[in-house]
Amino acid sequence: MNLILFGFKSSGKSYYGKLLASHLNCPFIDTDQLIEQEFNEQTGLGFSCYMINKTYGNDYFRSLEKKIIQQLSPAQNSIISLGGGTILSRRSQNILKKMGLLIFLDTPKKILFTRLLKAKNFPSFLDSDNRETSFLEHFEQRYPLYNSLFDYKIDISTKSDAMVLQELKDLYFKGTKFNVI
Repeated sequence: MNLILFGFKSSGKSYYGKLLASHLNCPFIDTDQLIEQEFNEQTGLGFSCYMINKTYGNDYFRSLEKKIIQQLSPAQNSIISLGGGTILSRRSQNILKKMGLLIFLDTPKKILFTRLLKAKNFPSFLDSDNRETSFLEHFEQRYPLYNSLFDYKIDISTKSDAMVLQELKDLYFKGTKFNVI
């Protein structure tokens, strides 16, 4: 039984995923790290996801991402953090739904935008010349899809880290028990 965290870039997927995996003493899998590892082993370039996407384009990046998702299917009792666009692929959705519980970390757009502005690199999939409008369009496009795919949604806007962590732990143990029956 896996918990699969998804949501927008900067919603806390990796942060909460690492924290939860540490508390549960189970594997943490970050698909963005796996994409970077796969690409860099092939090319020797040492690129981040940002640089892969910016240099080779979104289609190439998404093809790497789909390959990584297919390779994940044997994972068990892990916490998996997805890149923000991973869940957009119907094929990836089907694979992920069979692997575990899809947990949407619902983060208010104002918080997301503030975090993105503080990030080292503004996402390559957004227009850096018109950041706010570009982000809002992106948010409005993806939010309905994210909101339709989850098994569980955690609204992190009104919860402390400890509360989010406890909710995730409860889901993990509930899912693990359910899976064993």
